[in-house]
Amino acid sequence: MSTYSHNISCTSTTPGLIVFLIDGGASMLTHYNGETTRISFVERCINEIIFDILRECLVGMRIRN
Repeated sequence: MSTYSHNISCTSTTPGLIVFLIDGGASMLTHYNGETTRISFVERCINEIIFDILRECLVGMRIRN
């Protein structure tokens, strides 16, 4: 049995990968919270997550070490 550490930071020598798995079924076209469709809500959330990750990885216009 092998064990894996989940405490390794992502760096240039130990890159990471983020995967978003999105339901593409017909139910995602129904309205969420009376405002928008479920898929539009998910798209907005994922865009915010990506923006937050980018913001945390940048210092001004350069990538943090």
